[in-house]
Amino acid sequence: MKKIVLTFSMFAIMALVSCKKEETVVPPPVPEATPDVVILPPPPPPAPEKEVEKDGTTISVGSDGVEVSTKNGDKKTVIDVKDGKGKIEIKK
Repeated sequence: MKKIVLTFSMFAIMALVSCKKEETVVPPPVPEATPDVVILPPPPPPAPEKEVEKDGTTISVGSDGVEVSTKNGDKKTVIDVKDGKGKIEIKK
């Protein structure tokens, strides 16, 4: 009787395994084709303009010394006093 039960259970297991539904893998849907849109990167920021020295007198006093500069049109005079030594620069 054990042989009959064992044989019957083997056939039942084989029937269940062979009749199992196969799961098919459905690929994800393909998105619709959109019209070609070209996205341009933003333009680079404009280059900073060179700072033009304005006419006038500038005086700077600090722990390093004193600097006096004067500009009048094309003429420029710079006086530096540092560590007890003086330096004068005149540009025309």
